[in-house]
Amino acid sequence: MAALIIAAASCQKEELKSVNPNPETPGGLVFTATLENADATKTTIGKIEGGYKVKWESTDSISVNGVIYKAQPDATYPAQATFTKMREGDPDPKAPYTVYYPASVYDSTAKKAVLPKTQIFKAEGNIAGILPMYAEGSDLTLQFKNLCGLLKFNLKGTETVRHITVSDTSKALCGEFNVTDNAAVLTTDTGRILSLDCGEGGVTLDASTGHDFYVALPAGNYEHLAIEYTTTGGANVCRMKANTTATIERNKVYAFDQTPVFSAADYLCFTCTGGNVAIGMTKKNSKTMNAPDISLLYYTDRTGWQDFKIGVGNGSDSTSIALTSGEKVYFRAKASNDSLAASSSAYNYFTTTATDNGKVDVSGNIMTLLDGDNPGTTLAHANTFTYLFKNCTSIQNASGLSLPATSLASYCYSNMFNGCTALTTAPALPATSLAMHCYFRMFKGCTSLETAPTLPATTMAGSCYSGMFFGCTGLTQAPALSATTLASSCYDGMFTGCTSLTEAPVLNVTELKSTCYNCMFQGCTALTTAPALPATTLETYCYAQMFQNCSKLTSVTMLATDVQAKGCLNSWLDNAGTDESVTSRTVYIAKGMGSEGLQIPTSWTKVEILPGVFSVSADKKVRFSKGNLYWNGSVWHLETNQYDCPPSTDDEWDENHVGHLFWTKTAAASYAASYSDGTCTASDKFFCDGSDAAHTLTVDGQGGLYALSKDEWIYLINTRTNASTLMKKGVKVAEISNCMIIAPDGYTGTIAASYDYAAWSVAESQGLVCLPAAGCRSGSYVDDVGYRGYYWSSTLYNKGYASALYFDDSNLWDGEYTLDNGYSVRLVYSAQ
Repeated sequence: MAALIIAAASCQKEELKSVNPNPETPGGLVFTATLENADATKTTIGKIEGGYKVKWESTDSISVNGVIYKAQPDATYPAQATFTKMREGDPDPKAPYTVYYPASVYDSTAKKAVLPKTQIFKAEGNIAGILPMYAEGSDLTLQFKNLCGLLKFNLKGTETVRHITVSDTSKALCGEFNVTDNAAVLTTDTGRILSLDCGEGGVTLDASTGHDFYVALPAGNYEHLAIEYTTTGGANVCRMKANTTATIERNKVYAFDQTPVFSAADYLCFTCTGGNVAIGMTKKNSKTMNAPDISLLYYTDRTGWQDFKIGVGNGSDSTSIALTSGEKVYFRAKASNDSLAASSSAYNYFTTTATDNGKVDVSGNIMTLLDGDNPGTTLAHANTFTYLFKNCTSIQNASGLSLPATSLASYCYSNMFNGCTALTTAPALPATSLAMHCYFRMFKGCTSLETAPTLPATTMAGSCYSGMFFGCTGLTQAPALSATTLASSCYDGMFTGCTSLTEAPVLNVTELKSTCYNCMFQGCTALTTAPALPATTLETYCYAQMFQNCSKLTSVTMLATDVQAKGCLNSWLDNAGTDESVTSRTVYIAKGMGSEGLQIPTSWTKVEILPGVFSVSADKKVRFSKGNLYWNGSVWHLETNQYDCPPSTDDEWDENHVGHLFWTKTAAASYAASYSDGTCTASDKFFCDGSDAAHTLTVDGQGGLYALSKDEWIYLINTRTNASTLMKKGVKVAEISNCMIIAPDGYTGTIAASYDYAAWSVAESQGLVCLPAAGCRSGSYVDDVGYRGYYWSSTLYNKGYASALYFDDSNLWDGEYTLDNGYSVRLVYSAQ
């Protein structure tokens, strides 16, 4: 291979030997090659004494007026060679001669010279062979001149390098050229990136001495040079600092002395996991707006970094990267891109074309599509990444895709995976502060998606999650919703058409915004239980069509006391609970709330409940039943009001209204006139302890009711946050003195010393619970009504004793009491 000699001091001189005394042969013209600076030429290759030695190889070829000639190196002096025609049938060129080395530099069809965008690595012993040369004249002895200079750099490490990329954001490195003063002068300004191909096996680096690499560059001043390498697996990248300056001179070596810094590759990547998939990109324009012009590069082990062409309309004329199983393609911004979309109807989006059931995973840092060198964490422009993977039906797993932006713009990520019907796993969404429409219909039509990503955002914006999982028919469980403050339309249609959804998220927010939950679960035909809706005041269209067509729905808890807002409950239960498998349908509403404006279908039962939520352990919350439990002689009931309790004298005791119950392991014995079961053991449970389905009650249409355990009573009264300020004894409610009032979690109001009927109605709507001082009984004797309260827990102490709560106007105890005492029972049910 012919090559250069330069940047050397004290190089030995050698005479050039004539190897072509007879230039005319039967096979046509024979050319003899010489080199400029021949006095510095060595007959072997390698770096020595600061210089470079070169030789010709039998695989070398030159182009003489477009006719290719192959080398015949001199055995004695390999720095010299003769050249004969590659193909005997080619006509002899006519003088004067214009000669290029290697022959591939000259395109004989287009009649132009081109510096290639991919150079081939030459191992030590042939380092200068990559350097293009030029000769001209009428003599058959050709004196070659080096058209470029060499950029030299050293890489250290233990990786095996597959490709090296050299780029400059402001100056071309390759492309068509003319020869001026023996130097290649580019006539194009587009080829600002070139690749050094290190072969299929790559080049394994050395951690101590490193490895030298050489890239041929046109002469000139470079101000924004950047160098990076990729390993054979494409998994890692080493980058030189960008914007580094260098002056390249023709026929000289410039030693780039900067040490590269190793970092994990994070470019956007498609990995073929089976079959065959071709990756492309299309520009979608609207009638009034064009998608932004962007520049991307792509990389494979076969190609190195190359310019990526984007198609228009149906994707025609775009670059198509064909992948087979196990192969990868990486994408990055060529310079920088503001956004890949201008609007919801003008955007750039990837395409996947599969054969043999081809599938791909997508991974890497999506921000490298905006800046390949310094990917940030801010999305500054609206619609960024809109429809990015639209209808990519081959994408299966996106769990490795990183969306690190913490500062978002409106409509970012909207419709990002719209129509990705094979997608099973979504990427993480770490942003905690959202923007308008930022996840709008992000996974619409992803019918294979079974698990939703975690949604940690606490600061919402209008329509931010609207339609996010629209039509995700494989989704079975909704993600938790962390936000405590909503924005208008933020969850509008979020799970519409999720026909496999069986578990809905908890909706704890009590201050609503217009249309916030509109159509949220519309058409979720597998959903049986709706999330509790704790807000007391509704806003315009906030619950409209929320559970419409949820045909297997059996229960809804809606605690609003103000439903005057326009359309707030429009069609919210239309066609809900209509499946033939549904045997009961219950709407739990706030106590005292009438039916006006609630739009409850006639087939649904209305049950009044209390709105407050109470912590009874670190991870368990409950609501209280609307009143104490009693037996009317044939069935269980709940007292109409929280302060209701049996009368205080033996004469007035009513066998048909038994409100003081004995602790027992069966429901049948708990209301008996006396307690005689002496068979209880420490493993026995109160008949409604809530530990399983057999230990709960359904009363007045409300199911899942049970009694708190001793530990749960203690946690509620003493342990939960601000417990001491959320409880008050000795309060008069209506006509009953010495009641104990318990406020729900997070209550910030004041508990009064007494409440008349009207005042208690207001306090009850705020979630306050009243445990009346209902006294107790032994046999049929009732005592202490209005003085003390005794409430059973579900915890057995030992044979003959169980734990209970006991209070008067100033004291509160938990203790163990004999089972033959008749105490009150206040039931709870899960609020989760």
